Amino acid sequence: MLTCQQLTELVTDYLEGRLSFLERARFQMHLGMCRNCRTYLRQMKTTVRVLGKLPAEAMSTEMRDQLLAQFRGMRPRGGAAPTGPSPSIRILDALERVLGSGRGWAVIGAVLAVLLFSVFLSGAEPGLVGDGSLCVATELGAGLVPLVLLGLLAASNGSRLSSSVYAVAASSGALVGYVSLQLTCDMGHLAPHLLAFHVGGVLLAAAMGTAASRLPALR
Repeated sequence: MLTCQQLTELVTDYLEGRLSFLERARFQMHLGMCRNCRTYLRQMKTTVRVLGKLPAEAMSTEMRDQLLAQFRGMRPRGGAAPTGPSPSIRILDALERVLGSGRGWAVIGAVLAVLLFSVFLSGAEPGLVGDGSLCVATELGAGLVPLVLLGLLAASNGSRLSSSVYAVAASSGALVGYVSLQLTCDMGHLAPHLLAFHVGGVLLAAAMGTAASRLPALR
């Protein structure tokens, strides 16, 4: 297990994807257990992101050559050249770009609208709501799987994702449960039951994802 000091010494190599598989595993294991180091990593990523947006100033050729020579001298002999961000970081960044800043809520809204229309167009019959506890439990359980996987991935990389990203992850899993219930639920032909527990279960899974994004380990 890495110490906090060792982690801070490796954070640059981690962000640049220069750690070996074993070093990266030890790094992520420490992140999963140390809140302070997760905060430090987020601060480093924010600093890099902000500095990257600053306009480049003119630099003399002589100064540039001196800086490059110094940076080359800092790299350990035989060290691997930077390979860029790791695949997991690229995946998390892509999810945030596509589903972050509330865009994920638009996706969830569209999915719920499609589910509502499908219920009304399927010819579902009126009737009793019935007991839908098993149906809701099935959808929430299915939604919990991608939600936990995303949370672990984000925590191990020190990434902060929007609540809408977690909501989409949970509701996507719940959709798998929704589909399975259409084949196994004895009351799947009743419109009130479908609306209350099947469509409602997907909506509840989205709320579960939003609540999970507030956990200290993911903030």
